[in-house]
Amino acid sequence: MTKQYTDLNAFKKEILDPVSSSVCAAKWYETTMWLYMGQTASCHHNKFHSIDLDPTDLSSLHNTEQKKQERINMLAGKRDNGCNYCWNTEDNNDISDRIKKSINRYNDTPTKVIASDSPLSVIPIMIEVAFSRMCNLACAYCSPSFSSEWAKDIRENGAYNLKNSPSFNHTMDNEIVGEDNKYVDAFLKWWPDISKEVKYLRFTGGEPLLHTNFWNFLDIINRDGYDGTFMVNTNLIQTDRYINIFIERTKNIERLEVHTSCESNMQHAEYTRDGFDGEVWLRNVHTLLCSAPQLKLTVTTAINNLSVWSFHEYIELIAKLKCEYGAERIQLNTNRVYNPNFMQIQLIPITLRKEITETILHNIHHPELSQDETDQIISFTEFLNTSEFDSYVSRESAERELVTFLEEFDRRRNKDYTLVLDKRFVDWIDTLRTIGIKMI
Repeated sequence: MTKQYTDLNAFKKEILDPVSSSVCAAKWYETTMWLYMGQTASCHHNKFHSIDLDPTDLSSLHNTEQKKQERINMLAGKRDNGCNYCWNTEDNNDISDRIKKSINRYNDTPTKVIASDSPLSVIPIMIEVAFSRMCNLACAYCSPSFSSEWAKDIRENGAYNLKNSPSFNHTMDNEIVGEDNKYVDAFLKWWPDISKEVKYLRFTGGEPLLHTNFWNFLDIINRDGYDGTFMVNTNLIQTDRYINIFIERTKNIERLEVHTSCESNMQHAEYTRDGFDGEVWLRNVHTLLCSAPQLKLTVTTAINNLSVWSFHEYIELIAKLKCEYGAERIQLNTNRVYNPNFMQIQLIPITLRKEITETILHNIHHPELSQDETDQIISFTEFLNTSEFDSYVSRESAERELVTFLEEFDRRRNKDYTLVLDKRFVDWIDTLRTIGIKMI
């Protein structure tokens, strides 16, 4: 029997390092496909790129020429810039998602472990699909590519004029709508051939519960069956009707996961996640956990410098949910924002970061948290305490864009960060204004 790994360092040393110093199984066996714009990436930290679809080879939805070249580079030990999130973590002497993703894929299917002679075209183990960018939220760290509400903002109010963050300057109106989407057609044709090999199928967006194609695909799953894990990324800012329909339509799916998002207290979440309603979100979280006993919930994070100040309250929330519904049903997460660069937590002055760290560490002693979750938090605080701002732009340039963004975000969304966000954040921004940085 092939060895199952739990020790990340041992796995890196024994399995990954003999292949190369930069190899990552996600580049082979994970894929996200934004079918509404014909784009793909093999990791949520990567920038997406165009799918060069070959109608005679539907696996080209995943096996693009860019990914093949990146796989060649990884086998040779080269570091592609698109993976800087992990290189940044590893250069900080920490365990990166490259190792975490690789160990998961290895333990899923050891026969597909990456080797020096690995094929360049494969069937992925994990598929994430987005049929549409339709979304009812416009989160501060998101962009028009993934949110129709963001596109509406820029269409109605114009660009944010952020030189180093061009995604906030364009509506990104490259969505392929209607019945003429060849990428959706290709995926639906490809699915029967790969469904037995795909162990994890995740739907994202936009907001999947607003997408007709998502509900149509649920019909396919219910009709044909699916033995893997079925996951849905949803903001859960939905009416009771949508939540109840989702519960009814997924009741026969044995391995069901919902991934929803929050990384702060409700007040900070309502500011950062424009359109978010903490009361609605919490009500729907409880409804799902009460009414769908097979469901597991992961509360994913986009830890940013606007809301990290109340991250300890997120930990408290997860601990309470675990206590109420069972520790094994709720999963804590500690992903941080890398782009836009002006929302990186590394921009926060180090003295303030140390204060945040102390508060977090003071609040992690919950018996409901698993060792892995506690390790994630500790690893995050170590990064928070020691890491440097990592970007192709200067710290000063990112600070200017942060203040410019806040002014525009508040003006357009009828908000006032000075009344909502942590006072230390507000004071820090005031300091940036007064030390002579010309913000506009």
